[in-house]
Amino acid sequence: MNKTLTAVGPHIKTALPGPNAQRILEADNRLISPSYTRSYPLVAKCGHGMVIEDVDGNEFLDFSAGIAVVSTGHFRSRLRNSFTCRAPIFTTRAWWSWQSA
Repeated sequence: MNKTLTAVGPHIKTALPGPNAQRILEADNRLISPSYTRSYPLVAKCGHGMVIEDVDGNEFLDFSAGIAVVSTGHFRSRLRNSFTCRAPIFTTRAWWSWQSA
C-alpha cells in the first residue's frame, strides 16, 4: 500500500522576529523579569503536530521539549481528550499540600 505524505513547515512569511512578535518581545523586555530567560525570540500562537506557528503566521518545526516531557506533538486530539477526562482526578502542582486534599 502506498502512503502519501504531506510536507510540513517551515514556512517563513516575515523577517524574524516578525512585526507582531517584535512588539510583544519589546513589551516582554520592559515588563517581565530578566531572570525568566528565553533561548530564542519565538512568540508562539498555536501548534499542531510538530509545527508551531508564531503570531506573524510563520511556521516552524518544533524540535524542543521541556523538562520531564514526552514529545507528543501539539494539539493531538486523542491525547487531549484523554487528559481532559483525567485532569480533574490526577492534576498535580508543585505547591500542592495536604491541606488541598
